Order: sequence, then C-alpha cells, then structure tokens
Amino acid sequence: MRTFAIPAAVAAAIVSPIALFFGVGDYYPTILWWSLRSSLFVLVPLVALLVVVGVLAVLGAWREERDGNPLPAWAAAWLVGIVGLIALGWWSIGYHGYLQAKQYTPSISVTSAPLGELGKRAPYQVAEAQARPNLGDYPGDIATTSYIPQGDQYMSLVTRRGIFAGYQVLLAQSIPLTGRGSATTCQFDQAADARIGGWFSHNLGRQIAHEQRWWRFDPADAYAYCDGSRPVVVVPMTRQVGWMVVTERFAGVALYDGHTGRVEIVTDPHRIAALPGTAYPLSLATRQREATQALGSFGDWVFGRAGWETTEDQTDINSGNTAEFVLAEGRGAAYDEASRRLAHPGA
Repeated sequence: MRTFAIPAAVAAAIVSPIALFFGVGDYYPTILWWSLRSSLFVLVPLVALLVVVGVLAVLGAWREERDGNPLPAWAAAWLVGIVGLIALGWWSIGYHGYLQAKQYTPSISVTSAPLGELGKRAPYQVAEAQARPNLGDYPGDIATTSYIPQGDQYMSLVTRRGIFAGYQVLLAQSIPLTGRGSATTCQFDQAADARIGGWFSHNLGRQIAHEQRWWRFDPADAYAYCDGSRPVVVVPMTRQVGWMVVTERFAGVALYDGHTGRVEIVTDPHRIAALPGTAYPLSLATRQREATQALGSFGDWVFGRAGWETTEDQTDINSGNTAEFVLAEGRGAAYDEASRRLAHPGA
C-alpha cells in the first residue's frame, strides 16, 4: 500500500494544478498556448539538436570508458552542435520570418487601379483634443479614440476611476471640418463592469476567453459605438494557423454589451459586415501589408527590394491615428477578406 500511495500522491499533486489550470481557467491557458505554439519553430529544432548532441556526448563517454578513445564522438558532438546552432540561427532569425510572411501573401492582391476619391474628415488630433472638454462632469480616463466612417463620428471610450472597474461612458463626437462639433454619450451600466486590461473578473479579455477559448485579440483593434443609448464594444479576434510556421487569421468578433455586461461571439460574416467601424483587425491588416515584402524571393525580402511601406513621417496632422487604413467612403476590402476567411475557416 505504501509503495503505491506516495507515487499516487505525488502524481496527484502534479496533475491536479495542471488539470485545474486547463480545465477551469480560460484566459491564461489561452495566452500560454499561443506563446507555446508561436515558439515551436525554435523549441522543436533546439530540443532535437540537444538530443543529438547529448547522444554523441554519451557515446563519447562510453568510448572513453571502453577503449580510451572518445575523440571521434566528442568531435562529432562539437561539430553537430556548432553547425546546428548556426543553422538554428539562420532558420529562426531569417528564413522562418520569410516563410511566415509568405503565408500572408495569398490574402494580398496587387492592383494598378487608381485609388478612389476619399471623403474629407476632421483631423484625428482635433477629436482627441475636444474629447476631454466634451465629457463634461465625467471624471473617468479616456482609454481610446477611434473613427467610425459610417457615421463620420469619433468614439472615445472612458474608463471608470479605480482598479476594479469597467468602462464608464462612450463619447460620440461629430466634428465638422471647421468650428466646434457636437457630442453625445451613451453610458455603461454597473452590470457591465469589465474593460480591456481590467483586474481579475473585471478583465474583459478573461470574459471573452470564457466564451471562446484559443482566440486572442490586440487591444489596439478594439473600438466601440453607440447602438441608440446602448454602448457596444467590438473586439476583433484572430486564431492561429500552422505549427512550425504560425500565422494568424481573422476569426470573428466579440461584442460586449454595455448594459448587460454580456459577451457575444459573432462569426457570421453578414453580421460582421453590418457592424459600424472596422471590425477587421487592423493589426492583422498591418501584418498583411508588411508581408508584401515577401512577394519576391528570399533575397528580395532580406534586402527590402519588394513590398510597400508606410511613411516614416510622424509629424503630420493625423499622426495619432495608428489605424492601418480607415476610409471615409465604403467598407473596403477588409470586409471582403473577413467574409472570405469566415466562409473558408481552413484558409
């Protein structure tokens, strides 16, 4: 009885926290899984290299004990180790990045058609500057400001003061090209007490992970709009594709109801296309634009002879607008891409 009781207790002590971590938790296992899967391209060849070098080292020790001549095995271990580390560095630092960018290129279409005429809008910095005065007596902190092209409005999410609190109000500003604009607000109820980056149960990311495991989001992609008097936070979500070369694909959106505090996962492309704003992750659009450098050969990718880059000038009037592109007319190709990706989940 004692012989099996101790190993069983040890096994239970090891397995129980792991089972609790993955069985009950949703948020941290998702983060851990994403990090692990994204690191497989380094971990797998590194473990394989260590195993081979270890076997050669053991063989060298055995040869030394048997006939006192461990040189061939030790030399092979050193040679394999040095060459393997060089190859691993070339793979992880160079070629893997090229292959990763190459995985995004099927979603890129190059056209020579002239760019359509775009509508005018008030500068982004003006919206940021007028947000605080337009909030009136609301004491919260402005978390983010985004542009909704469908209604030509700037939306500013305001968080409540305090650690364990969610959003307080959503400010909608209509700013003309000249003069001062108008502003309205839609308030969050006490039941909606979560926000992105909040603590413990007030963390919106944790609530989203509870509804949909293994998907993640970039906080900079999230925005909000007023559905009448009800604020709605839209969180574009992505999923991982591949193993040794891992990339991300658009998966859907999480909608956070500012009155009930409920989270809804939406994957229907028609519902997503009907949402105000840019429901396609702009961070993913950025990676796809950067992947245009992989449209050529590996040499072109290394020396930057292919693809498109954004301007490095950050002194222009819209320098605070970090969105990849938010056009004032039409929904653009982002929604077409969203529909295609959702229609073909394996893509």
